Order: sequence, then structure tokens, then C-alpha cells
Amino acid sequence: MLKQVYKIDENGYFSENVLINEKDDLPDDCIEIQPMGKFYRPKWNGQEWVEGLSEEEIKRIQEE
Repeated sequence: MLKQVYKIDENGYFSENVLINEKDDLPDDCIEIQPMGKFYRPKWNGQEWVEGLSEEEIKRIQEE
């Protein structure tokens, strides 16, 4: 059976959803915990998902 995991890049930013076999080991660049909430750019900090953009960057996006 397959399960969905969340691939991150070398800086911890979410890259893409990935399906892996449940019996396989979790790749080093994947997280099992789904990014929850409204993130503009989800980033894994080693313990949880956080916003990867600064307040200034978010404000700029919201003004567009």
C-alpha cells in the first residue's frame, strides 16, 4: 500500500507530494507530517512546519 509524504529541498522548504510504499523506509528528504495551516511557503524546521516567507514578503503578496 502507498502513503503520501512531503518532500523538502536542502533548505527545508516543501517541494512536492510523493507517494512511497508503506513498507519502505522514509527517504531523508521526506516528512510524514502534512503541512497544516495556510502557509505561503511551508518550511520544515526539524520539528514542525513553519512559514518560510518573511512578514514583508507576505505583505507584498497580499498587496498584489
